[in-house]
Amino acid sequence: MRKKETGVRAVDEIRERIRKRFGDISPAEMAEILKIDVKKNIHMEGGSKLAFIDVSPVILIGYRVSLLQYPKCIAKEIKQYLSDHPSIMESW
Repeated sequence: MRKKETGVRAVDEIRERIRKRFGDISPAEMAEILKIDVKKNIHMEGGSKLAFIDVSPVILIGYRVSLLQYPKCIAKEIKQYLSDHPSIMESW
């Protein structure tokens, strides 16, 4: 439980640092700043997942996911990515 709380706190910290630097941004803009591609995956019906293609992080979103749900999917995967890779947060 402690690790998850620490990860959430760290994600909140980086979000605040990015907002101070760039202003209020959408999850898609945050993905662009962090250099994470967002692609629709024809092999996934729904949901989203973070994958690494050629050593670069990519958020894959299922083809049946509504455009209204894209920001939630992107935000969820960015949070997971940042909690799994805390070294990225040190550069911010």
